Amino acid sequence: MSAPSIPSAEIRLRVEELPGFHSGLVRAASECGVGGPDLNAFFAQKVRATCVGCGLVVTGEELGQIVVAPAAGTSVTDAKSDRLRLGYCGRPGCQSRFYQLVVDPIPKIEPATVVARALDLWKNPPVEPEPVVETGPRPWWKIRRNQYALGALGVVLLVWWKLGPTEGPLAIRKEPVNYQAAPQPYHGGSSGEALR
Repeated sequence: MSAPSIPSAEIRLRVEELPGFHSGLVRAASECGVGGPDLNAFFAQKVRATCVGCGLVVTGEELGQIVVAPAAGTSVTDAKSDRLRLGYCGRPGCQSRFYQLVVDPIPKIEPATVVARALDLWKNPPVEPEPVVETGPRPWWKIRRNQYALGALGVVLLVWWKLGPTEGPLAIRKEPVNYQAAPQPYHGGSSGEALR
């Protein structure tokens, strides 16, 4: 199928839904293999939104600009982007709150499929795992190889304790000494006689 024979896809969105749908469309286009300069060209030439009330056209590039909020302290002179960011039509005086978004085909993208996927990604964004932040070097006892080495050392010491020598300089333990009292000599006599 060539790109011209594929029909464009259209979807009607509220003004405040445009940034969220734009984010979903970026992810959906990326899943189709469109990225970098091709993605910029796709949004500049093949994506547009038209106000259903006054007919004001917003390009895909302009949609991307309303997604990114201006940095603190910077002045934005584009009244159209400001009004869209606030949820109003970009044309002063227009009371319409809906835009008809159109996605035209390109070789890697079938518009109906990418719009459906963009809606799904916008409504149900994928859960991304929280990144693990390392604040500095880990303590030596938390490093896995050191834990294995400590475990092996503990086993060696336990075996040495049980089976190692009991005398000499390498002895960890000593054999218990059994003390016995020497027998006292018997001197005969009565049981009441004191020993002298």
